[in-house]
Amino acid sequence: VLIPEDLQPDETWVRAWVEQHVERQHFTGELPPDPISRRKLVKGTRNYVLRNYVMSAIADDYESLQIVVDSVAEWASKDGVQAFHREELAAELGALIRDEYAQAYVLSAKPPHASIAQYRESDADKFWFWLTPAGVHALKRLD
Repeated sequence: VLIPEDLQPDETWVRAWVEQHVERQHFTGELPPDPISRRKLVKGTRNYVLRNYVMSAIADDYESLQIVVDSVAEWASKDGVQAFHREELAAELGALIRDEYAQAYVLSAKPPHASIAQYRESDADKFWFWLTPAGVHALKRLD
């Protein structure tokens, strides 16, 4: 989904988008095409790499903490970067939310399908994450 940089989606927009956006893997269990081939090798400080990995993981869809953990572990391994702990990833998600680069959501099969949530690291497994338009713009600047 391409979101214009100047768009500030509110809950109504997110709900309407969710109602029309259904990905095959959510129902079949199939994995989507491997996005790693489109990902550039990340170089820089460990914190820079961590931020880039986490932002990349949540850039194009709602993602759970477990999906972020799995994606980051795979990318770190392929890039020869020391593995990140789950707690580091949950803390980085919190930092991205505080910086207004990401948002935490609670998803539901019933309306409202997506509700913006107050993020708590202790409950990180209960949320889904997605970059805000400002986060998408920031990620493009990181590349």
